[in-house]
Order: sequence, then C-alpha cells, then structure tokens
Amino acid sequence: MVRWSRNGVEWAALVLGVLADGRRGDLVQVFSVDVCIPNPLVKIQFPQPHFTFREYERTPNLESFAWDGAALFAFHGNTRNDGFGDLHLFNRDTFTFSQAINPIENTCCYRDPLFSPDGTYLLFAYQSIAMGAGSTTRLYYIPFGSIGTGANYEPLPLPEISDPREKPWPVLRPAVIP
Repeated sequence: MVRWSRNGVEWAALVLGVLADGRRGDLVQVFSVDVCIPNPLVKIQFPQPHFTFREYERTPNLESFAWDGAALFAFHGNTRNDGFGDLHLFNRDTFTFSQAINPIENTCCYRDPLFSPDGTYLLFAYQSIAMGAGSTTRLYYIPFGSIGTGANYEPLPLPEISDPREKPWPVLRPAVIP
C-alpha cells in the first residue's frame, strides 16, 4: 500500500521490516521522492522506533493506513475479526501519537481509515465490539476536526455489511463540481 503526499514529493508505504526485538512486523515508511535516485531517503518510519500500542505489541501487523498527505496518519489495531481494532493517529510533525481516538461511542472497532482528498474528512468502517459475533459493519464519513468533541455521527446511508470479517476497503477521489 502506498499513499502520495499532497505536494507529490513524498510517498508513504506499508513495508515489512525488522523490529527492535528481532521480530518481523509492518512499518510505515515515508520516502522523499522529489529526486529520482535508486534508494530514496526514508524521512520517517513508524510505529517503531517512535511509539507502540497494545495490539501492535501482540501482533505487529498494520492492515492499512490513511495519510492526509501532510502530517497526519490514521491507522487501526487488530483486536478482532481479521483486522478491526482501535483507531489511532500519529502526527509526524509533532511526533504525537493518540492511543485510541474511537469517535463512535468511544468504543472499538475500526478498520480501513481514509482521509478525504483535502484532508478534512475521515472515512472508516466501524463495528461495535459490544455486539459480539452479531456485529455488523457500517461506513462513516465524518469531519476530521470534530473528532474528540463529543459529536454524534451517523453511518452513511448504505446497507450494513453482515459478515463481521468482511474487509470493505472504501476508496475516495476528488469530486469535480461544475
């Protein structure tokens, strides 16, 4: 998985690397690609060495990540159903990591976050851990700046996904308004 920066001079890639304890694990690396060279410069790598989180300590896998194309990255842990977990944020400019931002009722479980092309909205799949095996998955598209304000969000008016292990992988693109 690769995501381009807004200015087109960097890209972030999900890679398999060697962790500090010698295990193999997923990492996000941001590369400088403004100059065409065989081995582009890695500008930053995470989660390790900058932070870790509960799900990653147990199983160092990252299913996906979102990038606003500037400083913010969103990703999820792996708590249940092949990749649903807490929603996390990392700001590479300030090196701040949010343990669990969980905007829907402050509960788990999320997957496949994606920033809107302008970085102002966040799209993600959510299923309530409280529903157990009977949980369904809904897609949400929320204003990013409203996370943490106590706002209530409604799912997109789409059918529920009844298989709790389904991986929806939503996609966004810029819209041209005539």
